[in-house]
Amino acid sequence: MDSSTIVYSATALAVPVALALWSISTKPSQPYPPGPKGYPIIGNILDFPKDGWQRAFTAWQKDYGDIVYVNLMGTPFIIINSLKIAEDLCNKRAAIYSNRQKSIMMKELMGWGWNVGLMQPGPEHSAIRKIFRQNLGPLNVPVYDPLVMKETERLVKTLHKFEGDPFEAVVHAVGSVVITLGYGESVNKAHGAELTELNHKALDLAIWVMTRLWLVEIFPSMRYIPAWVPGATFKRIGARAEGMSQRIYHWPWEEARLRYEQGSDDPCIALEHMKLGEELGTAKKAVAVMYGAGVDTTTAVTLNFLYAMMLHPQAQKKIQAEIDQFTGGDRLLSGADRSDLPYADAAWKESIRWHAPVPLGTPRCTSQSDVYDGMYIPKDAMLWLNVALMLRDPRTFESPEVFQPERWLESHNPLVSELPDIQNIAFGFGTRICPGRYLAERAGFAFTMSLLAAYDIVPTGGAPVPDWRDAVWVENLDSRPLDFKCAFVPRSHLAAHLLEH
Repeated sequence: MDSSTIVYSATALAVPVALALWSISTKPSQPYPPGPKGYPIIGNILDFPKDGWQRAFTAWQKDYGDIVYVNLMGTPFIIINSLKIAEDLCNKRAAIYSNRQKSIMMKELMGWGWNVGLMQPGPEHSAIRKIFRQNLGPLNVPVYDPLVMKETERLVKTLHKFEGDPFEAVVHAVGSVVITLGYGESVNKAHGAELTELNHKALDLAIWVMTRLWLVEIFPSMRYIPAWVPGATFKRIGARAEGMSQRIYHWPWEEARLRYEQGSDDPCIALEHMKLGEELGTAKKAVAVMYGAGVDTTTAVTLNFLYAMMLHPQAQKKIQAEIDQFTGGDRLLSGADRSDLPYADAAWKESIRWHAPVPLGTPRCTSQSDVYDGMYIPKDAMLWLNVALMLRDPRTFESPEVFQPERWLESHNPLVSELPDIQNIAFGFGTRICPGRYLAERAGFAFTMSLLAAYDIVPTGGAPVPDWRDAVWVENLDSRPLDFKCAFVPRSHLAAHLLEH
């Protein structure tokens, strides 16, 4: 893609405008948080990484501490590296730290303005999150166990003697659950594969855009530049993305509406709201965003767990022994079994801690200026939460780099009650916590434990187990293993029995 769309290639036009803005800015009475020393006008542009933001933020923590300030041509960035500070700001001062960036690129040019994850707090945001709570809350998600188990069985069969990257199989299993839940089984059967592929491409592009810096955010008038002008690649990206985002928003809802008008009683969230005749615009937005809320997170936690199992065969064997003793080897696992499988539960928690599915969360924006611990945080600052570092903080977790399920078992760790709730870190904070987290955990647990009941997860081609220290990950807003290839080897007669029954 044309790098001229990114801040690093700031044009000469930026200089006089930024200089004018710089000259009229006022310095606060309190100091900013510590951070790398910037340059006049451009601030910390030269210090800021093009890729690998989480790694760079973690390196800055060692130099500057748990709260870091950088300035990118007048746009302040605040990086939070501590769980305590994240809770203080995002939970206790949620009214200040829950806004989203007024992103011209994402909301206007790419057409994602309907996505609740990008909305500012307000009545519509609250109404959509209420629909999430009603349908994806902890008391509601168990109702979907039969649907999850149906897709679990299909996933186990799909991966029978499979060698390669399980990403496609997992994302389609998760997508089938969410599409059926939102729009109905008939829509999933007719269009599920195409809709899953569309969502995957659109979300990948959206995530790529969100982890880049765009001149149009600093100079909003650039949105009026025609797409054909040299250097206006951002406009062409926006047009392409808008086509996908609008199709995601309208197409499956219209398919469900058509079936409803034809007398279908295919149970789903869309149908329930159509029957009630409630604010259909709000319901339509809620159901459309469920894919992103449910699929990305569930796919990431599932793949990360499978990867951890391949890298840690001893933990895998312990889980399989626990499963065999519990089930007798005659069935697959569901989310309801989690409380009866303490070691499997501990390994699941540890996989989320060991590698965060969303390492930095989605950036927030301050609604007003604030002072924290004597440090000034300006209005409209972008707030990044270094979740991955919080989950590997040696002040909280002993030997944080090591995958160690036993740390979550009281029999091995008498201080387990003092450890933080993983879900309240990995899935976000305050009013921005991931609304699909309960579905992600319940479905992901069913998928992974059922696969372990049927298969050994090993490297392909009989290769030795890689050193976990060499693990490489996709570095995006969501994170999963990079170039993950494994083999699902049937556990003798047990796998055949499970597949038959």
